This record gives sequence, C-alpha cells and structure tokens, in this order.
Amino acid sequence: MNIAWILLYTLITHGLEIVMFFKVDGIGLTFERIFKAFLFKILLAFVFLMIGYMAGDSFLFYFMEPLYGIGLSFLLLRGLPKKLLFFYGLFPMILVNLFYRGVSYFVLPFWGQEIVDKGSNPIFLLMTIFVCFIVLVFLKWLDYDFTNLRKEILDKGFQKSLTTINWIMGAYYLVMQSLSFFEYEQGIQSTTVRHLILVFYLLFFMGIIKKLDTYLKDKLHERLDQEQALRYRDMERYSRHIEELYKEVRSFRHDYTNLLTSLRLGIEEEDMEQIKRGLRLRLKGF
Repeated sequence: MNIAWILLYTLITHGLEIVMFFKVDGIGLTFERIFKAFLFKILLAFVFLMIGYMAGDSFLFYFMEPLYGIGLSFLLLRGLPKKLLFFYGLFPMILVNLFYRGVSYFVLPFWGQEIVDKGSNPIFLLMTIFVCFIVLVFLKWLDYDFTNLRKEILDKGFQKSLTTINWIMGAYYLVMQSLSFFEYEQGIQSTTVRHLILVFYLLFFMGIIKKLDTYLKDKLHERLDQEQALRYRDMERYSRHIEELYKEVRSFRHDYTNLLTSLRLGIEEEDMEQIKRGLRLRLKGF
C-alpha cells in the first residue's frame, strides 16, 4: 500500500509540474509530448542521482526544477531564440515556485504544518494541487498570455530586457535554493532572509508580468493600427478605381448617345451617307 501511494504521489506531483509547464507556456497537451516530458524527468533525475552519489551530497538536486524547465523548453520549443527558450523554461517554474513558497511561508504555519515535503506527505500533495489551481486562476483572471512572444519580432530593447529578466529569474533560484540547502542540509537558519527575498521577488515578478503584458498589448495595437492603415489605403485605391470606371462609363454613355442621335437623324432623313459617316466616325473611337 505504501509503495502504491508513493508511486501515485510521484505521478501526480510530477504530472502537475508538467501540466503547469505546458499550460503556462501555451504548449498543446499530447501523449507524445507528455511521454517525452516524463522520460526527460526520469533521465535527469538519474543523472542528478549519479552526480550526487559521486559528489557525496544532494546540493545539485535543489536545482533540478529550473534545469528541468530549461531542458524541457529546449526539447519542446526548438527553433526559438535562446533568450525565449530560457524564459519559457524558467517562467512557469518560478511562477509556481513563488506561489508555493508564499503558501508555505505565510499560510501553512497558521495550520501548524511543516514546509518541507517529507515522506510523501498528503498535505504537500493537496497544497501542490491548490497552488497549481491558484496559478491558473491568476493567469486566467488577469488574461495574461505570453505565447505571443513566439510570434513577435522582438526589438533590441526588449531583447535586452528579456536577458535581464532571465538572469534575475536564475538568480532567484540560485539564492533561494542555496539558502534552502544550507538550512535543511547544513542546519544554517535562513528562514527570515528567504521570506524577505520571496516578498521582494513576488513584487518584482508581478512587475515583470505587467511589463511583458504591456509590451504584447502594445505590439498588438501597433499591428492592428498597421492593418487598419493598410485597409484604409486599399479602400482609397479602390474608390479611385471605381471613380475612374464611372468616368469611363459616363464617357461611353455620352458617345453612345451621340451615335444613336446621329443614326436617328440619318434614318429620319433617309440619308445613308450620313448614317455611314456617323458610324465610321464613332467606330474610330473604339
């Protein structure tokens, strides 16, 4: 029973991590992609386990989450610029991590629960599900969608900003996971420092999300304005063309009226020469 619970627990927690990565990055859920993600997770865990065994500590395991996100991004989003691959790899992981730590640091203590996951704790599983739900509601409520970054041609200024954002997200993991390692493995207390860092990064990350959303909306408005200008120009060109056709029709109608008048006079006077002359003159204009 214990083994079955551990397997179910592992499947759900890692499955939620993969689903959140796919949802936040706007990647379609298919059996092939999910299988690749699980397989990559297993291979990465094996590599980290071997390195940890040879090194004699578990320090590297604290950085498995961001490295897994980056690797999965390179695996599933090949062809994008590296700046975007790093962003799409780190962004969903750090977003979930921020909400998870927020619940762990400021909510669980009121219930007398520990922060660290020990022995496949059901409380941790419920909290993981709850955090994933909050993240999805947060993105849906504020209507944030950063998948359009893959479709836009990024200007140099925004590319520099994206590089800075990637470095800041990487620094978050480096500092927070290192402090967690020293506290849980070495007994060096860093709870207060991690709380302060979390508050700072929550505010900073909200600013990052707002900046990205504003950039994408500005790009969308710019594209809509360009399309509207093109439509207006096409309508002007079409109007001029219609006006020219109308002038030609009026000219033809005038010539046609003169021809009929000439024929009518010739017929009334029974003058065949006048009829022939009128026809020859009018036919020269066609």
